[in-house]
Amino acid sequence: MSAGVGFRLQQAGKRFNRDWIFRRLDLELHAGQQIALTGPNGSGKSTLLGVISAYHSLSEGSIRWTRAGQVTERDKVYSQLMLSAPYLELPEHLTAHELFDFHFGLKGCTFSGEYQELLDSAALLQVKHKLIRDYSSGMKQRLKLLLAFYSHIPLLLLDEPTANLDQAGISWYQKLKNEAGAGKSIVIASNLPYEYEGCGQVIDLNQFK
Repeated sequence: MSAGVGFRLQQAGKRFNRDWIFRRLDLELHAGQQIALTGPNGSGKSTLLGVISAYHSLSEGSIRWTRAGQVTERDKVYSQLMLSAPYLELPEHLTAHELFDFHFGLKGCTFSGEYQELLDSAALLQVKHKLIRDYSSGMKQRLKLLLAFYSHIPLLLLDEPTANLDQAGISWYQKLKNEAGAGKSIVIASNLPYEYEGCGQVIDLNQFK
């Protein structure tokens, strides 16, 4: 595993137009730590993940990323993390094998076996020759989680990780998180306790208005 990644938010706030999504948020994540972000719709869970991933800028306060104790510049943050979310699209003109070749060629892969085994673990082996555009929403979500957890990166950002998954898929996710997620820094945006079970800290964003 690559050297651990963390970040620190100080008095952080984000607004769109005149509406504050969250304000005066202090939050620190150390390498290897797992935290959960909770709160009702509109409380800023997805927006905060966007800030942590350097996609969104803060309206006030600051964020600092570190790796192995050294500050990481904003334009380098993308190389150290993976964001998985139901609203993010996959390249639908590819097969799963083609996507693995492309994605893991950029991010590296922590899975030592064959792609066949990876797909079989997620109940996707039967669609290995299909284009991703022909996958169900649940299949796409399992594929996103495979890409996230097996990328050779130290920080995972997961937004509603079991969206579109049935009970078998939820159980598979929990096993994946415990095994492939071990040692990674993980931030989970969710209101479902079974999605963030094991997180050492739970932050209710509704308290930062």
